[in-house]
Amino acid sequence: MVIEHLRARGKRKDDMQEEMADLKMFKAISEQVRTHSSGHSNGLEVVTVARREAELEERKRELVNKHQCNVSTVVLDLNGDDVTTTMQSIFEQHSIGLVVYNAAVFGLGEFTSSLEQQLMGVKVNVESLTRTAHAYATATKTQTRQSSGFLIMSSTLGDTGASHVATYGATKAYDIVLAQSLGSEWKSKGIDVLACVAGPIATPNFYRSNNDTSHIEFMLQTPHQVADECLHALGQGKYAIATGSIQKAFRFITKRLLPTTFATDAFSGMIEQNLKEKEN
Repeated sequence: MVIEHLRARGKRKDDMQEEMADLKMFKAISEQVRTHSSGHSNGLEVVTVARREAELEERKRELVNKHQCNVSTVVLDLNGDDVTTTMQSIFEQHSIGLVVYNAAVFGLGEFTSSLEQQLMGVKVNVESLTRTAHAYATATKTQTRQSSGFLIMSSTLGDTGASHVATYGATKAYDIVLAQSLGSEWKSKGIDVLACVAGPIATPNFYRSNNDTSHIEFMLQTPHQVADECLHALGQGKYAIATGSIQKAFRFITKRLLPTTFATDAFSGMIEQNLKEKEN
């Protein structure tokens, strides 16, 4: 099951809110799930969850036409109040072997700019994730499946934080710790949990959010690269991984060799520079 928070096409982008769950990443995860299912798409069922019905139906057609798999769609706003009941219903109706929580709200701007936007990030990135994980673990108690997985898309900013993305970084830190904790708690139950600590991903949303990407092009990964690496790592004994060689090296250096303040200030500088370029 792939869970998203898709942004409406044609919607004017607010500098304070960028929903990072991009349709391109959505496609990559769905296709890599199919690939990692031993390449056998016949009989594979994919349940996609997002708030935009048009995008869900478009993706359903693409998956069915390309892979001949069974696709079910569920329209759900993760910033709403129906997450628990909807997830419980999904897990009761389907025997889900893998949950991918790739939904996030990214607030870019001064912390005092909009409390509503900050709380939306907490709602989608933390509360709805927690509700989904709780519903899944509860449902698996009554199912006979021997093994399953829960993959959480996190971010390098969860390790470091940065200015102008304080709430987003804090929610991604929660995602990492949740995955590590549940990974240890659930391994005896046959549920593998992994946080995918990704850096910048080359999606349309990323390029729309950044005027000049020349200084970080060397860090970029494609959606398919990120999805493939995460799915390969799931069930291999790790609870969180950084994707890509650059991100792996950066995470090792900032967590083992240098103080966290170094990385926080470095990311803050890049973000502040990007904001200045936008103003000009």
